[in-house]
Amino acid sequence: MKYLEGERFRRVPLLAPSLEIGIESGLVSALHFGERRFDIGVEYDTEFLPVIARQATWRYKLAADARRLPFKPGVFSTIVMVHVIDHIPEIDAVLGEVSRVLRNGGCAYVSGAGPRLPVAGPHLKLLHCLGLPGLAKRVGEWLMVRYHQYHYYTREQWEALAHRHGLHLTSFEEFNRGLWADLWVLNHYWFGKKGGYFLFDLLRQSPVGCHIERLFERMTATIAMSQLAYEQRQTAESGNDVFLVLQKPELTRQIEPILNVKAAANC
Repeated sequence: MKYLEGERFRRVPLLAPSLEIGIESGLVSALHFGERRFDIGVEYDTEFLPVIARQATWRYKLAADARRLPFKPGVFSTIVMVHVIDHIPEIDAVLGEVSRVLRNGGCAYVSGAGPRLPVAGPHLKLLHCLGLPGLAKRVGEWLMVRYHQYHYYTREQWEALAHRHGLHLTSFEEFNRGLWADLWVLNHYWFGKKGGYFLFDLLRQSPVGCHIERLFERMTATIAMSQLAYEQRQTAESGNDVFLVLQKPELTRQIEPILNVKAAANC
């Protein structure tokens, strides 16, 4: 899933000044952006600050709340949020702040949960096959709340949200589809750090850990490439995740309708 997500973020032009919101330990940022650098990175959870202090992905790092960013209006040309916005209940507060600190013409690049996620996974498909769609829906919604994923909107819902905060949705891509996406959901929700991830860490720490890690790297690369090829063929299929581009219109575009109305009035 992170490979598919990274394919999109690697295309993002990091026009300065640039800001990444929600950097956590910096592991995903390094994976997605490599040697490229942000001007500023912010993280709400202060326990990550000692870890990211040693990393060079951001010129400056600070603790900050995405709902109350400590920046002047119209500062940034680029804002990036990698699977952050769906974990914050007050989405309007976040989008309001993103719009406020973006320059006119600037873009925010955002990934998050897709509309398919609450109904994804073999466990929910089984409930549907048993004729229990209502129970499947309740289980899916319970899992989303349990893992603090509050927003899984459609394109139309994102367009309405963006418009409410003076932003324009210029791109909406769904990804993470099909069988592997369902298996990822099963591992993420039902095993997680107490299951699959914990077992993986034990294997890495074993005497044959280096060989295990290389094996997993080859397996991951093979799966990622096959999944990428699958998703390129199945573009109409809904996905568990979304990648959005939100643009703050240029000032000339913002006043153009007003000018047109005045010109019509003068005529």
